[in-house]
Order: sequence, then C-alpha cells, then structure tokens
Amino acid sequence: VLLGENDIPDDAGGDMFLGDGFTSLNRERKRQFPMLQQAYDENINTFSPNDFFVLQGCLKEEAEPSLRSIVSLIKLSEWDSDVFFKYRESILSQVPDTTVKIRNDLCRGMPRVWDNYFMLDDSKDIAFEIGRFYYGVHRYSDALAYYEISTETVGQHHVTFHNMGLCHYSLGNRENALFYFELSLEMNKSYEKALSWIEKVSKEIASGG
Repeated sequence: VLLGENDIPDDAGGDMFLGDGFTSLNRERKRQFPMLQQAYDENINTFSPNDFFVLQGCLKEEAEPSLRSIVSLIKLSEWDSDVFFKYRESILSQVPDTTVKIRNDLCRGMPRVWDNYFMLDDSKDIAFEIGRFYYGVHRYSDALAYYEISTETVGQHHVTFHNMGLCHYSLGNRENALFYFELSLEMNKSYEKALSWIEKVSKEIASGG
C-alpha cells in the first residue's frame, strides 16, 4: 500500500516530520519508491552540471591557473572542446615545462577533444588550436594532420599555411616547407614571417644545407 497524504493521520501533528517520525516516514517512502530515491541521489545529491560550471568559474578567476588544474577540469568535462578552447593559451604557455605524464595525458586526449567538437561556431577553429598544441610539444606530424583538417573545415588561412611550413621544416622537409610559406605569402602579401622564412629556406636549399 502506497503511503500518501491521506494515510497520514489528522492528529499526527508536526512530530511526524521531525526526528524519529521523519526518519520512519522517509524510510517507508524509500522502500516504496526505490527508483525515485536513486534518481534523486544521482541528480540532486551528486556532482551536477551546475557544480561543474561553478568549478570552471572559480578556475577562471585565477590569474594563471595551473596546468594540472586545467587538465583535471578537461578530464572532468570528458574532453569537452569548449573547455579546451577556453584554456588553450594557458595550456600552450605551460605545456613546455610540465611533467611527462601531464603532457602525455594531453596528447592522448586531443583526439577526443576533436571528436567532441560540433561545428556550430566557425569562429572557434578547434582543429587549428589542436595543431598549435601538437606543434608546441614537437609532434609535428600530428600538428600537420590537424592543420589540414582546419583548412578543410574552416577554410584556408595564411597563418595555417605558415604553421604547416614550420611543421615541415621541423621534420626536415625544406621543399614542402617552402611550398607552404609561399602559399602563406600568396594569401597575405604583407605577412613578414612567411617572407622571412622563404628567404631562410631558399638559401638553405640553394646551399644544399
């Protein structure tokens, strides 16, 4: 028999909802509605999306949150692309000096960041940012792969081509590097970085260095 408000005696008074009376009433309701109790525990008493939002806000208030804290937050978000995008600059600035474990965690997690990305806002070039990350940890082939994805999904950009040139140069592919530096300069005639690298790589190729 379900315990409803009609089953509560009129003369029960407030004692039924206090102390032992409440404990007994609560125990009976848990017995009658076990699934409701489980749903309450899972959605109210445990860590919630709002708790995550508050935690993220607290981290944002720090002048320079530690990379360890950022990685923990990204893991908690199941490698959410938006969380990665928010903290990308802090990640890039700190990852060169971090531990091998944290660096490896990030390297393994980047493909999941991309898998979790839905292209609803083309102002967030997630693939480009992942490419920047991989370049920063000297994984140039991985960086190239994501720069290529960036050109296919968001479009060609002179900075992307320039960065692809840097990757090829770091891999020892000077001819390919020169090709992308020239593409970069072709898209932006005033891009001095590309022009400087074209001069440098051209001299190296000419001298056979």
